[in-house]
Amino acid sequence: MSLFTDDMRRDPFPTYDALRPRSPVHVPIGDLWMILDYDGVERALRDHESFGSDVAPARGVRFGWLLFLDPPRHTKLRALLGKAFTPRSVAALEPRIRDLARAMLAPLLSRGTMDMASDFAVPLPMMVIAEMLGLPVEEWPRLHRWSEAIINLGATIAGNAAEADAASRAFLAANDEMTAYLGEHTARRRSGPRDDLIGRARAHAARAGAVAVGDRGGAAPSLAGADDVSRHAAADRARRADHPRRQIRARDDRRGQPRSGIHFCIGAPLSRLEARVALGELLPTLRELERASDEPWQPRAAFQVHGPTSLPIRFAPAALTDATSR
Repeated sequence: MSLFTDDMRRDPFPTYDALRPRSPVHVPIGDLWMILDYDGVERALRDHESFGSDVAPARGVRFGWLLFLDPPRHTKLRALLGKAFTPRSVAALEPRIRDLARAMLAPLLSRGTMDMASDFAVPLPMMVIAEMLGLPVEEWPRLHRWSEAIINLGATIAGNAAEADAASRAFLAANDEMTAYLGEHTARRRSGPRDDLIGRARAHAARAGAVAVGDRGGAAPSLAGADDVSRHAAADRARRADHPRRQIRARDDRRGQPRSGIHFCIGAPLSRLEARVALGELLPTLRELERASDEPWQPRAAFQVHGPTSLPIRFAPAALTDATSR
């Protein structure tokens, strides 16, 4: 069994379902361990003595990101960032997310075709997080490049030495660039504080006497949260619902779930808001919406993050839709 085929990347869950009864702990290659049952995942996420987050022993490089920290340092920095990333702050972004979505869709409506991934689904959250950090929205390609370098670390365990080496080098380069860029951006704020994520986090840090977010501690890049999906998906689906392949909105979120333990993505409420706003703009606007090809969609290269790298669609152009509705 290979975890890295296109079919597996499109939908790994039937394979997980087949493996779980035979082996709740599976070792597909090398030192990669897959824990597939709910109780095992929950223990791995909560027993920090036995299952730590520090990747330095395996990677030979130590990162100060929240994702790679254990308590008590993780607890302190997570609480600091959480104070700047409140539900009220997230909710206040809805009008701006809607404006961005409409601005992105406007030039596409007369074409009748678009790539749902590269034209809309990728830029929108990158623009939002850029604004949250106090960066120009035009900086979103830079954030996307960093995010892809983080996510594509999955290639280091795929068995292809050349791909693994390229992924590692791209990640280290992105980490250096990200650290320098955010460090300079944060330093500029000392003379002119602003009411954005970094500004609020710095204010809370100053009051608490903690390390400022965005300095060499590197808390700000942890917003990427890229591998959170892989931490809970298979086991969560097995425990939480009788019909795990149904839309997740229909489930009762109060039932027990491992999620990602202390690393549960701090940006999850923002992601849900972005999805709600984006679908609210897309579905009423794009009439006669369908895929532009019958070929299987191309999955992302990283096995731990699902979704298409490209998804061409076609729809009724805006001019034709307007004429029909009169």
